[in-house]
Amino acid sequence: MSETFLHVEYREKDEVKRLGARWNGTQWYVPAGCDLTPFARWLPIQESSADYRLDEALAPPV
Repeated sequence: MSETFLHVEYREKDEVKRLGARWNGTQWYVPAGCDLTPFARWLPIQESSADYRLDEALAPPV
């Protein structure tokens, strides 16, 4: 398991720090093995190929 990087705006840095996130000099992250639930709003969005197929299926014909 590895650390999980977060998308944190500067004004939210104290909140993620209080929850246990760490700063590596360039980016906030949650150490490996920690529960990610408290960090849900800062987690990167996971995109899957299914998302693209759905969008393509709903697109109007060209």
